[in-house]
Amino acid sequence: MQTPDEPAGQSTLPAEQLPAGYPGACVVGSVTFGGQVHYSSYEQWAADVDKHCLAPGTPYSWQSDTTEMFGWQITAVQALEQPQPVPAMKRVLSSWFAVQGG
Repeated sequence: MQTPDEPAGQSTLPAEQLPAGYPGACVVGSVTFGGQVHYSSYEQWAADVDKHCLAPGTPYSWQSDTTEMFGWQITAVQALEQPQPVPAMKRVLSSWFAVQGG
């Protein structure tokens, strides 16, 4: 999903429900995840910076009060030829949404 520009660490999308065709949001492709990596220390996380591409000190990186983080291993990526309107979705966690009625 692609969304309008927003300040780092702040979502411009609704807190819970995203109605179908929400203005400014669109589906641009799909990603398949094949596993996860669990980081239980800053040192583990920092050693993989070339894999997760989150530079230290940025809003989505390891913070002073972070106790664990997860990395999702990508096995496939497919871009759509043209962006598509978003279906109705419900926020599950942070930036994760579940498609409704699909």
